Amino acid sequence: MTLSQLSYHLEKHVLGSRGELERPLSGACHDSREVEPDDLYIALKGERWDGHDFLAEALARGASGALVEGVGNLSRVPPDMPALAVDHARSVMATVATLVYDRPAGSVDLLGVTGTNGKTSTCYFLDSIARAAGRASGLFTTLEIRDPSGRSLEAGRTTPEATVIQKWLRHMVDRGAQQVAMEVSSHAVDWGRIEGCEFAGLLFTNLTQDHLDWHGSIEAYFESKARLFTRALFKREDCVGGVNVDDPYGRQLLGRADCRVVTFAMDSPADVRAHDVRLSLHGTNMELEVNGDRSPVRLHLLGRFAAWNALAAATLAHARGESLDAIVRGLEDLRAVPGRLELVSRGSEPRVLVDYAHTPDSLRSVLQSVREFCPGRLLCVFGCGGDRDRTKRPLMGAAVAEGADVAYVTSDNPRSEDPEAILDMIAPGLAGAACTRIADRRAAIFEAIAEARPDDVVVIAGKGHETYQEARGQRVHFDDREVAREALDACRGGEPS
Repeated sequence: MTLSQLSYHLEKHVLGSRGELERPLSGACHDSREVEPDDLYIALKGERWDGHDFLAEALARGASGALVEGVGNLSRVPPDMPALAVDHARSVMATVATLVYDRPAGSVDLLGVTGTNGKTSTCYFLDSIARAAGRASGLFTTLEIRDPSGRSLEAGRTTPEATVIQKWLRHMVDRGAQQVAMEVSSHAVDWGRIEGCEFAGLLFTNLTQDHLDWHGSIEAYFESKARLFTRALFKREDCVGGVNVDDPYGRQLLGRADCRVVTFAMDSPADVRAHDVRLSLHGTNMELEVNGDRSPVRLHLLGRFAAWNALAAATLAHARGESLDAIVRGLEDLRAVPGRLELVSRGSEPRVLVDYAHTPDSLRSVLQSVREFCPGRLLCVFGCGGDRDRTKRPLMGAAVAEGADVAYVTSDNPRSEDPEAILDMIAPGLAGAACTRIADRRAAIFEAIAEARPDDVVVIAGKGHETYQEARGQRVHFDDREVAREALDACRGGEPS
């Protein structure tokens, strides 16, 4: 691919050019710090940074050319750097990346998982099923981007920018990937990050309140999710969708989806169902029903939502022709998903679980699940992130007041907000609950574990797999799991967990 060829494909968007346009391009990158030799550097205008300020840096790192926004920015391009000017760089970025990397999604079965909760674990179940069936598999999740060989990159967001998606899809295809499971966020749909992707399968897990700071209403949030199920986005004629019809928005989606749909549920009539779900601290048992055939499944993951995520993955695998035997083996092979109701106490009491739950519904679901196998009191350490949907803060408090015996309300990622002000907004939902307020998250975790009795369970919610905390413009190392183990050691007088 050359700039000249890109100009042809982007004809209606191109406003001008300069320099030699026949230089070959081997990749595309929107971050000047990550440019590799022969990449096309795409200069984006953001809220905090203007990518046009870094054109010289991109050239120094070996960029073969640049894509700039507006004719006026051609004058900012270094003299020996070829460039195209387009009307809006972000709107064409996915198309550019797809062309430069030669449509990698067309050479692999790409599976998109969307919904408020359960996307990460469902992707891991899909990956495990593929491996059980002997197929090479890759992943795009909140936790990591991983190729079939196991090479992994820490994910910066739920769904990466288009340049990262297309680059890694090409990498995965070149290394033999036959299937790739990808979390698809509503932001990714709205920002056009998945333009250029061609989906062989889609999953809708559920929809509950989240991201209303961005969408404005849950109806607008649903519209972003529903767009994924339109032919204009999924593109492949053979695409099949799996939809949770126990969820009211899933039932709405049935009449909106352009692809063939297979339904799943626990309580409603559906094509694939889970029965007799039994929870314990050692795993989750259930019976999976597919086309009238039933098979017992023993999951290593904890909680009722583990059964839900397994059911979702089983549905899409079934819809795409996978055998029930391979599905069950894949579900049972998955040992853990980091930060998803992860047990961090080993052979010691009290039991301490770390989970990513950061919405009212997911937090309520986690606490209800743990209650089913908690022999003593249920203690919950939680908070709410700063610079995000403020309307859910009292709802988070109410979920904990309803589901836990004792609440420890603390900071999550305060970002630019005052931590105490965030706790003030959570407080109305905790009215009447047994609650301790400690803004320092480390201190809150230590106090909760110190106060727990041997048969109690402590749930530390909100950050899960994250290994940092953001406050006052700084990101510092912070891992709930590490802090919990330190607290357990301290309770036992220093004996390692």
